[in-house]
Amino acid sequence: MTVPQKIETEASDPAVSLLDRVLIAARDPSTDVDKLERLMGLYERMSAQQARIAFDDAMAVCQEELPAVIRNKRNTQTNSNYADLAAIEDAAMPVVTRHGFSAKFFPEPSALEGHYGVGAIISHRGGHREHYHADVPADGAGIKGMANKTATHAFASTMSYGRRILLCMAFHIATKDDDGHAAGRKPLSADQFFEFQR
Repeated sequence: MTVPQKIETEASDPAVSLLDRVLIAARDPSTDVDKLERLMGLYERMSAQQARIAFDDAMAVCQEELPAVIRNKRNTQTNSNYADLAAIEDAAMPVVTRHGFSAKFFPEPSALEGHYGVGAIISHRGGHREHYHADVPADGAGIKGMANKTATHAFASTMSYGRRILLCMAFHIATKDDDGHAAGRKPLSADQFFEFQR
């Protein structure tokens, strides 16, 4: 009888084989507890390594498929174009989720005065996740420094800005003008991290 491919794959997986040994040892009342704990630790490290490899492999393929996002909004204060959060998510998230990734964002403390902390967790279905953090200047004033938002509006605007920045940086998403002269995908520079137009 031919053994199904799935079973063959599992049997050749070192982590699965080690887990079998751990389960056998756990059922044996004569097993030394310290030895069992060492086996469990080894299994956890192997599983984490495999999850990280799966994360990195999926990220490489995902980034190959991600398009440069068209800058669909105009900032009249700085006379420049930018891609808003909806445009970035519409273009990127179908590719991101197809390769097993998910993203969640949340406020975090910031040690910098006048900044909000924005956090992101990028998770992969293989079990590995990465945490990203940005300290984003509070978006409560215009280009001349005059207050132009309520505190609530400034918080929401800053969080939206932080989500766009972290999503673009985590997946290496570029933006471009729809003018026929864009050079293609370019990484965000350190200056763009803080100057990315709202």
